Amino acid sequence: MRRKTAFQITGIVSLSLLTGVLSQAIGTSQQSTEPANKPKEAIQRFPVHTRSPGPSPAIETGFTTGSGEPVTADCSTCHATRTNAVPVRSAAELESFHLGLNFEHGQLVCASCHDPGNNEELRLADGTHTPWANAMQLCAQCHGPQARDYENGSHGGMTGYWDTTLGPRTRNSCVQCHDPHSPAFPQMYPAPPPRDRHISIRSQNASDHNERHSE
Repeated sequence: MRRKTAFQITGIVSLSLLTGVLSQAIGTSQQSTEPANKPKEAIQRFPVHTRSPGPSPAIETGFTTGSGEPVTADCSTCHATRTNAVPVRSAAELESFHLGLNFEHGQLVCASCHDPGNNEELRLADGTHTPWANAMQLCAQCHGPQARDYENGSHGGMTGYWDTTLGPRTRNSCVQCHDPHSPAFPQMYPAPPPRDRHISIRSQNASDHNERHSE
């Protein structure tokens, strides 16, 4: 009787093992029929908008319209009336235009970024022109690490969603945060952390707890 029971148990175990092997073989066969290069479903993401530096800048004339809006003049309005003095290396050399300009940008001069013969566009390091809207391309020529970090998302102000699968994101361009003529931020102390009115209560409770257990 015991020998028969042992044979039955052995048969059941063998049958279970055989069933498992067959199931695995069938599953592998089914998987192999699927195409190896089956495209994955694309993740739907919201758009990322970068604020444009805008068209060529205009200078306020000090006059206002009847509705109170400032009257501005394009660069060429004034620069076309005289020959540009180049190279201007500091704001102290300015005689009539842009008086009071804060100009501290390394060893650059005005003509490093502005073309004296074309005041409506910027000039790249190789001499080619680029619209004002592409000012970030101009900045990236010298500020390579910052441009790299900007592309990676670790530099530059932004609002919206970090995870673009949840919502859109709006990013600043260079000139939204930096003055192009004096881009370095002034030294400042960091803002104090937010004050939690519960911190003193928790600290006092912890102090009382320690005193009771130290006695």
